[in-house]
Amino acid sequence: MYDDPQLFQVNVTLDANNARNDPLVTAEHIEEGAKQTPVLNHLVCGKNKYDQGAVYQVLLTRANDPRDIADLYHQLASTRDREDKFEEAIQFYQKALEIDRENPHPDFLNLAASYNNLGMIYGKLGRFEDALQYFEKSLFIKLQILPLNRLELCSSYNNIGIVYRNIGHHFKALFYYEKALEIQLQSLPSDHLDLSMSYNNIAAVYLKIGDYIKAISYYEKSLEIKQQSLPRDHPDLSMLYNNIGISYRHMGNYTKALSYYKRVLEIQQTLRANHPNLAISHNNIGALYEKMGDYSRARACYRLAFDIAQQSLPTTHAHFRLYKKNFDRLKGEL
Repeated sequence: MYDDPQLFQVNVTLDANNARNDPLVTAEHIEEGAKQTPVLNHLVCGKNKYDQGAVYQVLLTRANDPRDIADLYHQLASTRDREDKFEEAIQFYQKALEIDRENPHPDFLNLAASYNNLGMIYGKLGRFEDALQYFEKSLFIKLQILPLNRLELCSSYNNIGIVYRNIGHHFKALFYYEKALEIQLQSLPSDHLDLSMSYNNIAAVYLKIGDYIKAISYYEKSLEIKQQSLPRDHPDLSMLYNNIGISYRHMGNYTKALSYYKRVLEIQQTLRANHPNLAISHNNIGALYEKMGDYSRARACYRLAFDIAQQSLPTTHAHFRLYKKNFDRLKGEL
Protein backbone atom coordinates (compact mmCIF):
# COMPACT_ATOMS: atom_id res chain seq x y z
CA MET A 1 0.00 0.00 0.00
CA TYR A 2 1.14 3.57 -0.67
CA ASP A 3 -0.27 7.05 -0.33
CA ASP A 4 -2.59 8.27 -3.06
CA PRO A 5 -0.24 9.80 -5.65
CA GLN A 6 -2.94 12.01 -7.15
CA LEU A 7 -3.70 15.69 -6.70
CA PHE A 8 -7.23 17.04 -6.78
CA GLN A 9 -8.77 20.37 -7.72
CA VAL A 10 -12.50 20.92 -7.21
CA ASN A 11 -13.67 24.51 -7.61
CA VAL A 12 -16.79 26.29 -6.39
CA THR A 13 -17.44 29.98 -6.69
CA LEU A 14 -18.84 32.59 -4.32
CA ASP A 15 -21.59 34.46 -6.09
CA ALA A 16 -21.59 38.25 -5.99
CA ASN A 17 -24.08 38.94 -8.76
CA ASN A 18 -25.69 42.36 -9.22
CA ALA A 19 -22.96 44.75 -8.16
CA ARG A 20 -23.61 48.32 -7.11
CA ASN A 21 -23.76 50.36 -10.24
CA ASP A 22 -20.28 51.95 -10.10
CA PRO A 23 -18.44 51.54 -13.41
CA LEU A 24 -15.14 51.45 -11.52
CA VAL A 25 -16.09 48.39 -9.48
CA THR A 26 -16.46 44.94 -10.98
CA ALA A 27 -19.34 42.61 -10.17
CA GLU A 28 -16.89 40.09 -8.75
CA HIS A 29 -16.96 41.40 -5.20
CA ILE A 30 -20.13 43.20 -4.18
CA GLU A 31 -23.85 42.97 -4.49
CA GLU A 32 -26.47 45.47 -5.58
CA GLY A 33 -27.86 48.04 -3.21
CA ALA A 34 -29.43 51.37 -4.14
CA LYS A 35 -28.97 53.26 -7.39
CA GLN A 36 -25.74 55.14 -7.96
CA THR A 37 -25.63 58.23 -5.80
CA PRO A 38 -25.16 61.71 -7.35
CA VAL A 39 -21.75 62.32 -5.77
CA LEU A 40 -20.35 59.23 -7.50
CA ASN A 41 -21.43 60.54 -10.86
CA HIS A 42 -18.53 62.99 -10.61
CA LEU A 43 -16.07 60.10 -10.84
CA VAL A 44 -14.85 60.39 -14.39
CA CYS A 45 -11.34 58.96 -14.07
CA GLY A 46 -10.39 55.75 -15.84
CA LYS A 47 -10.22 52.49 -13.91
CA ASN A 48 -6.43 52.35 -13.69
CA LYS A 49 -5.57 56.04 -14.02
CA TYR A 50 -5.84 57.08 -10.38
CA ASP A 51 -5.79 55.56 -6.92
CA GLN A 52 -9.48 54.80 -6.53
CA GLY A 53 -9.23 54.67 -2.75
CA ALA A 54 -7.76 58.16 -2.64
CA VAL A 55 -10.50 59.47 -4.93
CA TYR A 56 -13.21 58.00 -2.71
CA GLN A 57 -11.52 59.47 0.39
CA VAL A 58 -11.61 62.92 -1.20
CA LEU A 59 -15.26 62.49 -2.16
CA LEU A 60 -16.06 61.51 1.43
CA THR A 61 -15.00 64.97 2.55
CA ARG A 62 -17.53 66.50 0.12
CA ALA A 63 -20.49 64.18 0.76
CA ASN A 64 -23.31 65.23 3.07
CA ASP A 65 -26.14 62.81 2.35
CA PRO A 66 -25.84 59.65 4.52
CA ARG A 67 -26.58 57.36 1.57
CA ASP A 68 -23.83 59.01 -0.47
CA ILE A 69 -21.43 58.44 2.41
CA ALA A 70 -22.52 54.81 2.77
CA ASP A 71 -21.99 54.23 -0.93
CA LEU A 72 -18.50 55.73 -0.73
CA TYR A 73 -17.63 53.45 2.17
CA HIS A 74 -18.83 50.55 0.03
CA GLN A 75 -16.57 51.63 -2.80
CA LEU A 76 -13.61 52.05 -0.46
CA ALA A 77 -14.25 48.60 0.97
CA SER A 78 -14.45 47.10 -2.50
CA THR A 79 -11.16 48.78 -3.45
CA ARG A 80 -9.44 47.38 -0.37
CA ASP A 81 -10.97 43.98 -1.12
CA ARG A 82 -9.40 43.96 -4.58
CA GLU A 83 -6.09 44.90 -2.99
CA ASP A 84 -6.44 41.94 -0.57
CA LYS A 85 -6.56 44.36 2.36
CA PHE A 86 -9.42 42.47 3.91
CA GLU A 87 -9.30 43.91 7.43
CA GLU A 88 -9.55 47.44 6.03
CA ALA A 89 -12.38 46.30 3.76
CA ILE A 90 -14.25 44.98 6.80
CA GLN A 91 -13.85 48.32 8.59
CA PHE A 92 -15.28 50.25 5.65
CA TYR A 93 -18.15 47.79 5.14
CA GLN A 94 -18.96 48.06 8.85
CA LYS A 95 -19.12 51.85 8.55
CA ALA A 96 -21.44 51.52 5.56
CA LEU A 97 -23.54 49.03 7.50
CA GLU A 98 -23.94 51.42 10.45
CA ILE A 99 -25.21 54.13 8.12
CA ASP A 100 -27.50 51.72 6.24
CA ARG A 101 -29.04 50.65 9.56
CA GLU A 102 -29.70 54.23 10.59
CA ASN A 103 -30.76 55.45 7.13
CA PRO A 104 -32.15 52.43 5.30
CA HIS A 105 -33.14 52.63 1.68
CA PRO A 106 -36.94 52.21 1.33
CA ASP A 107 -36.54 48.67 -0.04
CA PHE A 108 -33.74 47.76 2.46
CA LEU A 109 -31.58 46.28 -0.31
CA ASN A 110 -28.64 48.45 0.75
CA LEU A 111 -28.70 46.76 4.13
CA ALA A 112 -28.86 43.33 2.53
CA ALA A 113 -25.91 44.28 0.30
CA SER A 114 -23.84 45.37 3.29
CA TYR A 115 -24.45 42.08 5.08
CA ASN A 116 -23.65 40.14 1.92
CA ASN A 117 -20.41 42.01 1.31
CA LEU A 118 -19.19 41.42 4.84
CA GLY A 119 -19.97 37.75 4.38
CA MET A 120 -17.88 37.72 1.22
CA ILE A 121 -14.85 39.15 3.02
CA TYR A 122 -15.15 36.79 5.98
CA GLY A 123 -15.44 33.89 3.53
CA LYS A 124 -12.19 34.91 1.85
CA LEU A 125 -10.54 35.02 5.28
CA GLY A 126 -11.77 31.50 6.04
CA ARG A 127 -13.94 32.77 8.89
CA PHE A 128 -16.91 30.76 7.73
CA GLU A 129 -19.06 31.03 10.83
CA ASP A 130 -18.90 34.82 10.58
CA ALA A 131 -19.56 34.64 6.84
CA LEU A 132 -22.61 32.45 7.42
CA GLN A 133 -24.02 34.89 9.96
CA TYR A 134 -23.89 37.79 7.50
CA PHE A 135 -25.12 35.80 4.51
CA GLU A 136 -28.12 34.63 6.52
CA LYS A 137 -28.93 38.21 7.57
CA SER A 138 -28.77 39.29 3.95
CA LEU A 139 -31.05 36.44 2.89
CA PHE A 140 -33.54 37.19 5.67
CA ILE A 141 -33.98 40.77 4.43
CA LYS A 142 -34.36 39.66 0.82
CA LEU A 143 -37.01 37.12 1.76
CA GLN A 144 -39.07 39.84 3.44
CA ILE A 145 -39.19 42.11 0.39
CA LEU A 146 -38.66 39.99 -2.73
CA PRO A 147 -40.82 37.33 -4.41
CA LEU A 148 -39.56 33.82 -3.72
CA ASN A 149 -38.55 33.30 -7.34
CA ARG A 150 -36.43 36.44 -7.74
CA LEU A 151 -32.93 35.85 -9.05
CA GLU A 152 -31.49 38.16 -6.37
CA LEU A 153 -32.07 35.34 -3.88
CA CYS A 154 -29.76 32.99 -5.78
CA SER A 155 -26.54 34.71 -4.74
CA SER A 156 -27.51 34.34 -1.07
CA TYR A 157 -28.52 30.69 -1.44
CA ASN A 158 -25.31 29.98 -3.33
CA ASN A 159 -23.06 31.74 -0.82
CA ILE A 160 -24.68 30.01 2.14
CA GLY A 161 -24.26 26.71 0.33
CA ILE A 162 -20.56 27.35 -0.20
CA VAL A 163 -20.06 28.18 3.47
CA TYR A 164 -21.80 24.98 4.55
CA ARG A 165 -19.69 23.01 2.10
CA ASN A 166 -16.51 24.54 3.50
CA ILE A 167 -17.42 23.60 7.07
CA GLY A 168 -18.32 20.07 6.02
CA HIS A 169 -22.14 20.27 6.15
CA HIS A 170 -22.56 18.86 2.67
CA PHE A 171 -26.28 18.09 2.74
CA LYS A 172 -27.08 21.59 3.97
CA ALA A 173 -24.88 22.92 1.16
CA LEU A 174 -26.80 20.80 -1.32
CA PHE A 175 -30.13 22.13 -0.01
CA TYR A 176 -29.12 25.75 -0.67
CA TYR A 177 -27.48 25.04 -4.02
CA GLU A 178 -30.66 23.33 -5.18
CA LYS A 179 -32.80 26.28 -4.04
CA ALA A 180 -30.64 28.58 -6.17
CA LEU A 181 -30.85 26.21 -9.12
CA GLU A 182 -34.65 25.94 -8.84
CA ILE A 183 -35.03 29.70 -9.24
CA GLN A 184 -32.49 29.86 -12.06
CA LEU A 185 -34.25 27.13 -14.02
CA GLN A 186 -37.47 29.16 -13.87
CA SER A 187 -35.90 32.47 -14.84
CA LEU A 188 -32.83 31.94 -17.02
CA PRO A 189 -32.26 30.53 -20.50
CA SER A 190 -30.99 26.96 -20.50
CA ASP A 191 -27.53 28.01 -21.68
CA HIS A 192 -26.94 30.73 -19.07
CA LEU A 193 -23.53 30.59 -17.37
CA ASP A 194 -25.09 31.02 -13.92
CA LEU A 195 -26.78 27.67 -14.44
CA SER A 196 -23.41 26.18 -15.26
CA MET A 197 -22.02 27.53 -11.99
CA SER A 198 -24.88 26.01 -10.00
CA TYR A 199 -24.52 22.63 -11.72
CA ASN A 200 -20.80 22.72 -10.93
CA ASN A 201 -21.37 23.53 -7.25
CA ILE A 202 -23.94 20.75 -6.86
CA ALA A 203 -21.58 18.33 -8.59
CA ALA A 204 -18.79 19.28 -6.19
CA VAL A 205 -20.98 18.26 -3.23
CA TYR A 206 -21.89 14.93 -4.80
CA LEU A 207 -18.22 14.29 -5.52
CA LYS A 208 -17.35 15.06 -1.90
CA ILE A 209 -19.99 12.69 -0.48
CA GLY A 210 -19.05 9.93 -2.91
CA ASP A 211 -22.07 9.94 -5.22
CA TYR A 212 -19.94 9.92 -8.34
CA ILE A 213 -22.69 9.15 -10.83
CA LYS A 214 -24.63 12.25 -9.80
CA ALA A 215 -21.43 14.27 -9.70
CA ILE A 216 -20.66 13.34 -13.29
CA SER A 217 -24.22 14.10 -14.35
CA TYR A 218 -24.09 17.64 -12.96
CA TYR A 219 -20.54 18.28 -14.15
CA GLU A 220 -21.61 17.27 -17.66
CA LYS A 221 -24.56 19.69 -17.51
CA SER A 222 -22.18 22.45 -16.49
CA LEU A 223 -19.75 21.44 -19.22
CA GLU A 224 -22.43 21.42 -21.92
CA ILE A 225 -23.31 25.05 -21.20
CA LYS A 226 -19.73 26.24 -21.09
CA GLN A 227 -18.80 24.44 -24.29
CA GLN A 228 -21.47 26.52 -26.05
CA SER A 229 -20.16 29.87 -24.88
CA LEU A 230 -16.43 29.54 -24.15
CA PRO A 231 -13.42 28.93 -26.40
CA ARG A 232 -12.16 25.35 -26.49
CA ASP A 233 -9.02 26.20 -24.52
CA HIS A 234 -10.76 28.11 -21.72
CA PRO A 235 -9.53 27.25 -18.18
CA ASP A 236 -13.11 26.67 -16.99
CA LEU A 237 -13.38 23.74 -19.40
CA SER A 238 -10.10 22.41 -18.09
CA MET A 239 -11.44 22.51 -14.54
CA LEU A 240 -14.58 20.62 -15.52
CA TYR A 241 -12.67 17.98 -17.45
CA ASN A 242 -10.46 17.55 -14.41
CA ASN A 243 -13.39 17.12 -12.03
CA ILE A 244 -15.15 14.64 -14.31
CA GLY A 245 -11.88 12.74 -14.50
CA ILE A 246 -11.64 12.68 -10.71
CA SER A 247 -15.16 11.26 -10.51
CA TYR A 248 -14.43 8.48 -12.99
CA ARG A 249 -11.17 7.69 -11.20
CA HIS A 250 -13.02 7.24 -7.90
CA MET A 251 -15.43 4.89 -9.67
CA GLY A 252 -12.50 2.80 -10.87
CA ASN A 253 -13.10 3.67 -14.52
CA TYR A 254 -9.48 4.59 -15.20
CA THR A 255 -9.76 4.57 -18.98
CA LYS A 256 -12.56 7.14 -18.90
CA ALA A 257 -10.72 9.20 -16.30
CA LEU A 258 -7.61 9.15 -18.46
CA SER A 259 -9.49 10.53 -21.46
CA TYR A 260 -10.62 13.55 -19.41
CA TYR A 261 -7.21 14.17 -17.86
CA LYS A 262 -5.71 14.19 -21.34
CA ARG A 263 -8.24 16.86 -22.35
CA VAL A 264 -7.02 18.94 -19.44
CA LEU A 265 -3.46 18.53 -20.65
CA GLU A 266 -4.42 19.53 -24.19
CA ILE A 267 -5.84 22.83 -22.94
CA GLN A 268 -2.78 23.43 -20.80
CA GLN A 269 -0.45 23.33 -23.80
CA THR A 270 -0.91 27.09 -24.01
CA LEU A 271 0.88 27.43 -20.66
CA ARG A 272 4.61 27.93 -20.34
CA ALA A 273 6.56 24.68 -20.44
CA ASN A 274 7.39 24.68 -16.72
CA HIS A 275 3.99 25.81 -15.41
CA PRO A 276 3.08 24.01 -12.14
CA ASN A 277 -0.37 23.08 -13.48
CA LEU A 278 1.28 20.98 -16.18
CA ALA A 279 3.09 19.09 -13.45
CA ILE A 280 -0.23 18.37 -11.74
CA SER A 281 -1.71 16.97 -14.95
CA HIS A 282 1.34 14.81 -15.75
CA ASN A 283 1.31 13.50 -12.19
CA ASN A 284 -2.40 12.67 -12.26
CA ILE A 285 -2.11 10.91 -15.61
CA GLY A 286 0.85 8.98 -14.21
CA ALA A 287 -1.23 7.93 -11.21
CA LEU A 288 -3.87 6.47 -13.56
CA TYR A 289 -1.29 4.57 -15.60
CA GLU A 290 0.08 3.20 -12.35
CA LYS A 291 -3.39 2.07 -11.29
CA MET A 292 -3.75 0.37 -14.68
CA GLY A 293 -0.41 -1.42 -14.24
CA ASP A 294 1.34 0.47 -17.05
CA TYR A 295 4.40 1.35 -14.98
CA SER A 296 6.55 2.48 -17.88
CA ARG A 297 4.10 5.21 -18.91
CA ALA A 298 3.38 6.05 -15.29
CA ARG A 299 7.06 6.62 -14.57
CA ALA A 300 7.44 8.73 -17.73
CA CYS A 301 4.58 10.96 -16.57
CA TYR A 302 5.96 11.18 -13.06
CA ARG A 303 9.32 12.14 -14.53
CA LEU A 304 7.73 14.96 -16.51
CA ALA A 305 5.97 16.21 -13.37
CA PHE A 306 9.20 16.03 -11.37
CA ASP A 307 11.21 17.80 -14.07
CA ILE A 308 8.72 20.68 -14.12
CA ALA A 309 8.74 20.85 -10.33
CA GLN A 310 12.53 21.12 -10.30
CA GLN A 311 12.22 24.22 -12.49
CA SER A 312 9.23 25.88 -10.85
CA LEU A 313 8.84 24.78 -7.22
CA PRO A 314 11.00 24.96 -4.10
CA THR A 315 12.19 21.60 -2.80
CA THR A 316 10.15 22.15 0.36
CA HIS A 317 6.86 22.39 -1.59
CA ALA A 318 4.44 19.53 -0.92
CA HIS A 319 3.94 18.93 -4.65
CA PHE A 320 7.69 18.74 -5.24
CA ARG A 321 7.98 16.06 -2.58
CA LEU A 322 5.02 14.13 -3.99
CA TYR A 323 6.37 14.12 -7.55
CA LYS A 324 9.80 12.98 -6.38
CA LYS A 325 8.24 10.28 -4.22
CA ASN A 326 6.10 8.99 -7.10
CA PHE A 327 9.02 8.99 -9.53
CA ASP A 328 11.38 7.27 -7.08
CA ARG A 329 8.80 4.68 -6.05
CA LEU A 330 8.44 3.28 -9.55
CA LYS A 331 12.16 2.69 -10.05
CA GLY A 332 11.75 -0.75 -8.60
CA GLU A 333 8.76 -1.57 -10.82
CA LEU A 334 10.72 -1.40 -14.10
